[in-house]
Amino acid sequence: MPANNPHNEEIGRQWLKLAEAEHASIASFARFTLQLMALGSPSELLLASKKAGIDEINHAKHAYTFASAFLGSNYGPGPLDVKGALDDVSIEYTVRSLIQEGCIVETISSIEAHIAAHYACLLYTSPSPRDATLSRMPSSA
Repeated sequence: MPANNPHNEEIGRQWLKLAEAEHASIASFARFTLQLMALGSPSELLLASKKAGIDEINHAKHAYTFASAFLGSNYGPGPLDVKGALDDVSIEYTVRSLIQEGCIVETISSIEAHIAAHYACLLYTSPSPRDATLSRMPSSA
């Protein structure tokens, strides 16, 4: 990223926020898999939950990479407090948390990532106001 761009900090902080949310989603799907196991769910559901967790690992990895690039420093996941994560494995709680975290929060996170990517692309691919023939996209991108 061009070091002199005044928007790098703002974009990087947004990607860092998204990365942290994706990191938390990894734990959410891991918990959901354990809840499914506690409820005696079929292997197809367990496999789908594990695959969704792997998707979250990739999302977090990419978001931390973008955050690091824009902020000019290495960022990555840290410890996550999971105390009490399995205090309730009832079907009611499992369904409620799945709707909240797996549907609502994941949809919002997806929209935020799309907007952040769009904003970053516009910023770096739009012609410079000083020279309408040049792009601000770095040649290594």
